[in-house]
Amino acid sequence: MLALLIIIILGIGVALLAMQNPQTVVLYAAHYRFEHIPLYAVVLGALLFGIFISWVISMFDSLFTSLTLRRKDSKIKDTEKENIELVKRVHQLELENEHLKKPDTGDTRSM
Repeated sequence: MLALLIIIILGIGVALLAMQNPQTVVLYAAHYRFEHIPLYAVVLGALLFGIFISWVISMFDSLFTSLTLRRKDSKIKDTEKENIELVKRVHQLELENEHLKKPDTGDTRSM
């Protein structure tokens, strides 16, 4: 519903722009000449071109952000694996330490 309202408001704005700027202009692009282009078409074309360029830049930014996040996620997973291995090693060393602390109760022959 909100999108529909925004589209209606933008449509009214474009209609007002077109009614208030009916004069035509001449556009030059390289060696080409475009005559009898309505001024509002030039303004709207420039607006749409700017929106398109900002969308392209935003897509590149999103791509680079996603690659950066993927790299960081990979580092986090590697660190978690290393942490698990270290916890296992600490547990093994604790067991070995307890084993070494116990007095030897094996065969003790008295003479």
